[in-house]
Amino acid sequence: MIFWGPPGVGKTTLARLTASAFECEFIALSAVFSGVKDIRAAMEQAQQNLAMGKHTILFVDEIHRFNKSQQDALLPYAESGLVTFIGATTENPSFEVNSALLSRAQVYVLKSLTDEELKLLLRRVQEQNALDGLEFEDQAVDTLIGYADALTFERLGSPEGELALGQAVIYLAIAAKSNAGYMAYNQARAFVKQDKSREVPVHLRNAPTKLMKELGHGHAYRYAHDE
Repeated sequence: MIFWGPPGVGKTTLARLTASAFECEFIALSAVFSGVKDIRAAMEQAQQNLAMGKHTILFVDEIHRFNKSQQDALLPYAESGLVTFIGATTENPSFEVNSALLSRAQVYVLKSLTDEELKLLLRRVQEQNALDGLEFEDQAVDTLIGYADALTFERLGSPEGELALGQAVIYLAIAAKSNAGYMAYNQARAFVKQDKSREVPVHLRNAPTKLMKELGHGHAYRYAHDE
């Protein structure tokens, strides 16, 4: 299986819950810090677990960080059934997971909870007295949810970041002066604040791969210039 979704959506948690539900041993690797040697060590542990009557779930976080040879090293073990493989990625597996491994895995797309879903979750926690009877007002709930944005943003770093900002400043300084962009920007921000959970509609998303087409990306898309 491959779990594809944004940071903080619960990919690792879901993998651990799966292992717990099926009473399997859980081995976790990070593709950032692991290599083929670690994969082989995990397989040796899985063999020992099997000898003790326990099946193993091998979880590889950030599977897109593995190169082709590292991903290929997983194939024989996943095919033999020695382990149940679960990979987690924030990147499109069509591009970041090699075709041999992808063809042997079921891809599950995980999405962030909406504000309303987070509110419902907090209410359930409160009803179950998991917060020792702590009560919170609607405004406090909204504030807490506002801080629960789990997305992370990659930074260019220095000096590339400063150069990009400098180029933007120069472009704006010599551009024709108009507040149309400013007004449109404010309207767009106001719209986004009204519905923070809105995503790009599936039919408007690019679909260059078979997986993305199967997920409905670009289905029934109408290109205005062809009409």
